[in-house]
Amino acid sequence: MSGAIITLGDRRLDRNYYELIERVINRLSLAIRKISEGRSEEVRFGRLLRHRELCLSNMIQMGVEFSLSDTTDRHILLVQDTSELSFGMYPFQSGFSEVGNGAELGFFVHPVIALDAKSHICLGLANVEVYKRGEKIGDRNKEKFEHKQSYRWLSSIQVANRNCGACQSITAISDREGDIYDALCAYKSGSMDFLIRSQHSRPLGGENSGLKLQERIDQWEVQGSYQCALPRTDKRSAHHALLEVKYGKVLMERPEKSVSKHLPATLEVYVVEVKEHASTVVNHEQPVHWRLITSHEVEDMDKARQVILWYTKRWLIEQVFRLLKKQGLDLTQSLAHKYETLSKLAVVGLIACVRVLQLLTARDNPDNTPINIAFSKDEIKIIEALNPTLEGKTQIQKNPHPEKTLAFAVWVVARLGGWKSYSKSERPPGPITFFNGLQRLQNYLDIQLLINSP
Repeated sequence: MSGAIITLGDRRLDRNYYELIERVINRLSLAIRKISEGRSEEVRFGRLLRHRELCLSNMIQMGVEFSLSDTTDRHILLVQDTSELSFGMYPFQSGFSEVGNGAELGFFVHPVIALDAKSHICLGLANVEVYKRGEKIGDRNKEKFEHKQSYRWLSSIQVANRNCGACQSITAISDREGDIYDALCAYKSGSMDFLIRSQHSRPLGGENSGLKLQERIDQWEVQGSYQCALPRTDKRSAHHALLEVKYGKVLMERPEKSVSKHLPATLEVYVVEVKEHASTVVNHEQPVHWRLITSHEVEDMDKARQVILWYTKRWLIEQVFRLLKKQGLDLTQSLAHKYETLSKLAVVGLIACVRVLQLLTARDNPDNTPINIAFSKDEIKIIEALNPTLEGKTQIQKNPHPEKTLAFAVWVVARLGGWKSYSKSERPPGPITFFNGLQRLQNYLDIQLLINSP
């Protein structure tokens, strides 16, 4: 952790806050009683979270400084998304707004995670916005973009970009909710690249005037295809798919009803369409169909596939939400009574979830990234001591990675979490496996601390 520029205004608050972050990361729990060592510490953490002068924005900035690794001279993928945290129809907590279809109450989190564009390893939490749904007043189409809650798709990236400091470049990645003309123009004018899944088949200008985006794509020839193993999701079975790819350059027109008349009349973007061939669709499911718009030049199939691969990393932020909810930290079961306290817990919880994500991304990228990017000296000692006890007699049961690397630690934590590693055909460890493995690692650290205590 680097020295924080932002503070909470009191050294004691700063110290308590960093200690709280470390406890949640180590214990992987948001239950104050569970992470505290004694009643006095429980009271201290509780008072910290209820402190009236505790500024959430400063907490976020300090948490980012704690979480984010060195981004110098890297191309950074900034992946963002929104998730609702629902506390049910009749929660005992107060201060919430409507979520979902309006029947339940809760609030929203909008994190931005930073990934290395080359290795795809998670570098940490780059920003987060926590908010409640506001009242719907008047015609939303007549509101300025900066006054809408959808402005978070731009503001979150702008802050995250500043937090990444002397990085080489950044690419903002969003799902369809981020397809906002104002935001795309702002990314470009701010020297930021973007990669967004298109939601709107926008009208086109220039030589394609009179056509909409999907109509123009339909006129393009398929430029290439490739086989891809698709994982199982809530809406799709796991299967091997044949993906067909089209790409090209277009001029998108400014929305006709936009109040932002200062924006350019057209915006030049590249478009990549990925569509599953009918021959590989199974069980009458919906085929994969992504229409991606990007500021990156896409002039050949290799670049198209690079853009597609970067977009697939958006799935990682879904794992962060999964860990924050019932299968992980389970924030919605917190006994805290007020939104103000829960919003602060959400920030701390996201920092812990991103640490688990670092292991998940390192699992798929076994390079020589140093182990200390995610583990302390005490943790490294325990990991190195545990490794021989988790290895089997055969070569396939041994840790294949060099010591002092993140991949080495990932293998150990996965084994602690219940992964067998007996064959190459076995399903790789997932986020919950790493979550459980980190909890077991902390148990070993607690035992070591107890042994060494006077």
